[in-house]
Amino acid sequence: MSPSLRDFLDPVASKNSARPTRTGAIVLIAGLLLIVLVVTNSVPFIDSQSGYTVKADFASFNGVNTRTPVRVDGVDVGVVTGIGAGPDALRSSQLNLLITNSSVVVHSNATASVRWRTVLGGTVYVDLNPGSPDAPRLTGSIPVSRTSDQVEFDDLTRIYNGSTAQNQRALLAGLSSTFAAPAQIDHSVGALPDLTTVGKGLAPYQGSNAGDLSELVAGVAHTVAKLGASTSSLQKLVAGANQTLGAIDAQSSALDQILELSPGTLNSTELTAHRLDITLAKLNPLVQHLEPAARLLASTSTALRPALDQTNDVLRNAQPLLHAATPTFSNLLVAAERGTPLLTALDAPVARLNSNILPWLAQRSSDTRLLNYESIGPFFSVLDEAAAEYDESGYRLHLSTLVGSASVEDESMVTAGKSALMATCRSAAKPRQRGDCAALSSTLADWLYGGGL
Repeated sequence: MSPSLRDFLDPVASKNSARPTRTGAIVLIAGLLLIVLVVTNSVPFIDSQSGYTVKADFASFNGVNTRTPVRVDGVDVGVVTGIGAGPDALRSSQLNLLITNSSVVVHSNATASVRWRTVLGGTVYVDLNPGSPDAPRLTGSIPVSRTSDQVEFDDLTRIYNGSTAQNQRALLAGLSSTFAAPAQIDHSVGALPDLTTVGKGLAPYQGSNAGDLSELVAGVAHTVAKLGASTSSLQKLVAGANQTLGAIDAQSSALDQILELSPGTLNSTELTAHRLDITLAKLNPLVQHLEPAARLLASTSTALRPALDQTNDVLRNAQPLLHAATPTFSNLLVAAERGTPLLTALDAPVARLNSNILPWLAQRSSDTRLLNYESIGPFFSVLDEAAAEYDESGYRLHLSTLVGSASVEDESMVTAGKSALMATCRSAAKPRQRGDCAALSSTLADWLYGGGL
């Protein structure tokens, strides 16, 4: 070992001189570092924290200092680094929260509360709720409306005045008098079994199956959590509910009338439902009997579908025709109105025809040995033959003679007859039939006068 190293490790008193100034400076610096460490809970020039600062405005808070932790769901995510005046220096204070956890993003609807670390009180922490993820990022400070402080016991007792304290003392004195009478207490304890009725009333709230109540509470908690996750959706829900309740309130008088009429209506509905039960009980056998046929109707309906589609097309194409037939139906209506009196007048002749003439026609004549309707044809045939030899001038004999100088008829008579026939034909015939008048006149002239034109 070298002499210099041996002297350093095993110094000899005669070789070391005292340096009180250096020693005092070292002790002073160490003391200052210790004081700073105790006060700031950090080592200067060594312990440094990085992150971003969030400001929160509080109406009031107690027990907060620059070492107070900031937590999210019970996990430390930062620390309070500063305390100052808020926007209103007389009514609010502001905390600077250094968020050291980079995964925590504070949104515009964030909230902050000062809470006790333990149930018995003591030190506090800042409970930070970063807000819903769909909200924009916080740009300013968390307002006083979304911050709160831990309620102290002194805050609860501060509202008591002198009369309240006196009443409390009277209450305690009354309790002393009550417990001084054991008989009354025994009577009250003896009445406790009657509370089983209350237990029976509370039993339905537990549900019909085990775990129904816990599932209900869990479902409500899940619903509330979903509603709290999106403030905008919750605001829309509240606005819609407000509008709905406003509309219901506007119709309150009508709702009152409905509620007044509801008992009678419900009674009638109950009676009707009972009758329907009876009817349905009778219809059930019929439905069971018709069920096989209903299955067959399904295939029939499928087969009829093309025909129904074609019928639909025909009806659609017939719409113009039906529109064009409107005047025709109108004329038929007028004709029907005018023909009604005629048909009414024909009732008597038709009745006579049915009661007298038709039965007579079905009878047999004793003279001809024929049925009366069988004699109608021969009768008119003989009558036509007898009347054929007469015209408007009387009886005449028709002879087939040629028109000439030796005949009783001259050519002028034939020409005049032809002209009369042509004029009569043209006046009586329709335009498309007038071309046949010449041939018809020639035929008639040949038959009447025995010669052509």
